Amino acid sequence: MLQFNITNLQVSDINFEVPSAFGKWDFEQAAVYSQIISRINNEDIMGNTYFATNAGINFQSSINDLEAACDEIIDICLVLSFINARCVAPSSTTTYS
Repeated sequence: MLQFNITNLQVSDINFEVPSAFGKWDFEQAAVYSQIISRINNEDIMGNTYFATNAGINFQSSINDLEAACDEIIDICLVLSFINARCVAPSSTTTYS
């Protein structure tokens, strides 16, 4: 499983999916989403608001597949940036990756 923290994503859906060449990316709202959004809006900071997980990438995956999945999440975040009118980015992998 490959999982990223996603920074500054503000959408009303708690969970949603995006198709992937390796199955799908599952986006899940962070448990402290409301507090982070409040700080983003009031203090002009960045915060990890979602987790994006792709179960199709694991330790048996090739380096080429890993690179392609990383390219995918960047492209997805670019689209989400356009929708949100603010920079949405993968900030780091999580301890579950």
